[in-house]
Amino acid sequence: MSNLTFRKTILYTSILSLLTCSVVWLSNQDAYAQSEEHPAATATNNTAQSPHAQAATDDAESGWGSMDAQERERVISYSSTKHTFYFIDFFYSAIVLLVILFTGFSGKMWNLAERIGKKKFVAIFLYVLMFAVVLTLASMPLSYYLDFHLEHQYDLSNQTFGAWVTDGLKSLAISVVLLTFLVAIFYALVRAYPRGWWAWLGVVSIPIMIFLIIIAPVVITPMFYDVKPMEDTPLKAQILDLAARSGIPDSRVFVMNASKDTKKLNAYVTGLGQTKRIVLYDNLVEKMSTREALFVVGHEMGHYLMHHVWIGLGLMVGLIFLFAYLSHLIVGKMIAANQARFGFDKLSSPASFPLIVLCFSVFGFIFSPIQNGIWRQFEHASDVFGLERTRDDQAAVTAFEKMAAVNLSNPNPSSLIKFWLYDHPTLSERVRFASSYEPTEKAEDPLRFLGERHLANIKQLTFGGENAEAYFNSTGDKLTFQTTRGDYGCDRIFTMDTDGKNQKQVSVPGGATTCSFFAPDSKRIVYCSTYLVDDSCPARPSYEQGYVWKLHAGFDVFTANLDGSDLKRLTDTPGYDAEAVYSPDGSKILFTSMRDGDLELYTMNPDGSDQTRITYEMGYDGGAFFSPDNKQIVYRANHPETEEEIADCQQLLKDGLIRPMRLEIFVCNADGSNRRQITDNGAANFCPFFHPNGKQIIFTSNMGDPKGRNFELYLINVDGTGLERLTFNDSFDGFPMFNHDATKLVFASNRFNADPHETNIFIADWVEKQ
Repeated sequence: MSNLTFRKTILYTSILSLLTCSVVWLSNQDAYAQSEEHPAATATNNTAQSPHAQAATDDAESGWGSMDAQERERVISYSSTKHTFYFIDFFYSAIVLLVILFTGFSGKMWNLAERIGKKKFVAIFLYVLMFAVVLTLASMPLSYYLDFHLEHQYDLSNQTFGAWVTDGLKSLAISVVLLTFLVAIFYALVRAYPRGWWAWLGVVSIPIMIFLIIIAPVVITPMFYDVKPMEDTPLKAQILDLAARSGIPDSRVFVMNASKDTKKLNAYVTGLGQTKRIVLYDNLVEKMSTREALFVVGHEMGHYLMHHVWIGLGLMVGLIFLFAYLSHLIVGKMIAANQARFGFDKLSSPASFPLIVLCFSVFGFIFSPIQNGIWRQFEHASDVFGLERTRDDQAAVTAFEKMAAVNLSNPNPSSLIKFWLYDHPTLSERVRFASSYEPTEKAEDPLRFLGERHLANIKQLTFGGENAEAYFNSTGDKLTFQTTRGDYGCDRIFTMDTDGKNQKQVSVPGGATTCSFFAPDSKRIVYCSTYLVDDSCPARPSYEQGYVWKLHAGFDVFTANLDGSDLKRLTDTPGYDAEAVYSPDGSKILFTSMRDGDLELYTMNPDGSDQTRITYEMGYDGGAFFSPDNKQIVYRANHPETEEEIADCQQLLKDGLIRPMRLEIFVCNADGSNRRQITDNGAANFCPFFHPNGKQIIFTSNMGDPKGRNFELYLINVDGTGLERLTFNDSFDGFPMFNHDATKLVFASNRFNADPHETNIFIADWVEKQ
């Protein structure tokens, strides 16, 4: 090839690069213009959706979620730059390889390596080292701009320049080592099989690729990141439950400290055999809700169960066969026509390696739309799997929207960009599909969250309003509960059957009521009311002193028949008397009172006589229940220790308030003796209730949420060991109670509420741990 021909090749390649990049840029601008033409893309999605929403709003379907116009423009700008530079990088790399070939530089590097190395393998190592260094230096400006400058410009990177350089040197070293062996194998095949090397390359690539996939998670990735098994968190428990239900009983889930370098969200399946694992970025674990993270993991499990790693491996091997064969057809002619300029005259010379790299790069570029199209089908199938397993379309939608916002991923790229670059469906396509998807099979337990292994056949009993503190009668066929609904300004006491039917008001119509409980014979209930002091609903407390509970001084304890008749007042001392329950044998009523200037526990006979104080430590003791054998009491308590805490507690009590930010669970004998603390986590633990076996306590706590907003149900042994989380709702689960034989559990929850302020009563079959 003459100098003129070489210069024309470089010129035509450069012109083609500029034309391609111009088309890409214009395509991106057209996509942005289209997004601006649709007002729906600027709306904010505030639509509350059920577990199986029928459709999403226009803004959700666009994939933009709650991003405003400025945020969308930022996404478009970043993604357009990345897309354009993908093509620039390809053509630039091709030009660099052409220059290395046509200037004879590759031939000179090989001649130098042979003179220094003497032995073949050493010479190949030296050549690969020189070749890798040259390519790295040539690509450094683009690499710096794309991988470091651009990521910092759009606030996507946490990586320092020193760390970027260090990672680059690590990558260079790994590449040199691996390439040395691969180049040595390749040229051994070319020498041994001059006409059939391409077929043998395809065959040999199979064990090599399997080996690399196996070692990558345990050898290569740890060189750059700390990848550790996920800690024993509620999320891990739900992931393992999802895995077991999906047929992966020995699932391995890891977390990678990607946040040291990037702010992006990602998860992936990697490895084969014993190294196969699901890896989550720590960013994803931190920024996504539990439900969103579970959908992402469900998606990755889909890849695992549908064998996409193996299928992808087969696809890559097939492409190696194809690319090697096409290269075999043309490289001999190219070498024969340009051997003087190349500095080598046969393919068996390692100096021809840049030519092989160039051929594979060009074929990979040309065939990338086909490969990406296949992977888009894999990704869609995994989306379907994730939706089928989690049955949480809203979590899928919000997960996709977070990826778009955090990763600056354009949810609506141009058709050209999608065709050539996208190996996933666009985020807008994924959002639309998730929003309208209906599982092929009806959910076995649609009100149950992943990880709730002890709960089955969950049924919702109330629908609307604020409902809580539902407690069984002794035979387990009726419930008493408190509710604020309709035009009620405060709670009323109701009873209902355990299927939610026959809901009837028991309490008097005036004042506030709370804390109802059946007598053991199920003929009467005990509850607390302010109606004798004030027939209207008391004012809600001011939160000027922080979050506090109001202790209305007008509360007294009453009993009544189930139809509300024969109302009898049991307490008449000044101050707060409430939180009353019967003992299982009906011989005592346990309640909390402020009659002595502090909130303490008292017992009395069912007729109100023999009112006896049983706790004496300063602070709040309340929410108590008897053990099944009547011999013990479990309760919540807050006992101030420091002078500041004591002063705060005393001032609040004077104002008729308590601060429930820290409540621990205690157990004592029925007479108040032998008090011992069960929990010590500094959280708000309340509503403890004995398991019918008398050996465990179920209770409500926000210990799992650093912000203290999410309350869940927990089970613990009476000696404080064996703590186990039972529910995995993102908001509130509380007020649990077992029926007499531990076959049922009733509780209050915000799960799947139609209104954010609703709390409803749920009943579930209790499943003992296998």
